[in-house]
Amino acid sequence: AATTAAAALALGTATAPARAQSTSSGGFVNQYDNCKVLSGGGDGDTLDYRLHWSVAGGVLKVGIEANAKWVALGVSVDGTMWSKGVAPGTDIALASVATGVNDYHVTKYELPTLDARSQSTTNGRVVDVDGRLFAEYERPLAAEHSDEDRAVNIGAATHLVWSANTG
Repeated sequence: AATTAAAALALGTATAPARAQSTSSGGFVNQYDNCKVLSGGGDGDTLDYRLHWSVAGGVLKVGIEANAKWVALGVSVDGTMWSKGVAPGTDIALASVATGVNDYHVTKYELPTLDARSQSTTNGRVVDVDGRLFAEYERPLAAEHSDEDRAVNIGAATHLVWSANTG
């Protein structure tokens, strides 16, 4: 079953939420300055989707962990999956053990489109540790291509959408 949700977070280190901990020390290669539990911890929600991040030199370093087969994290203009059609839509990183980490975008309510020009996500790594998915990647804060990428504004509220498949 797929789960999708959204939130606005300030991703700058000065306004970071309280640090949550990773559920496993063996899943990530990188260390992260911030962690936010986006889903889990109550009401029978077993997804336990955690977003980890650090910012360094114009690069957002991302770590995601969840009890899932695949995870996705998108930067949206308004918290919707498709950014209500506002160009360039929502900029999405999709990660699974089978495919690694890939850069997509979506401009209407449909399946995301793989970015054609270049993959803005780099240093991607995805592993499964005892049924828990750990995905890591880096992406520039600035939008590389105005028709496929969305900038991340550090210190301001950034609308994020996330999804995962637990089936």
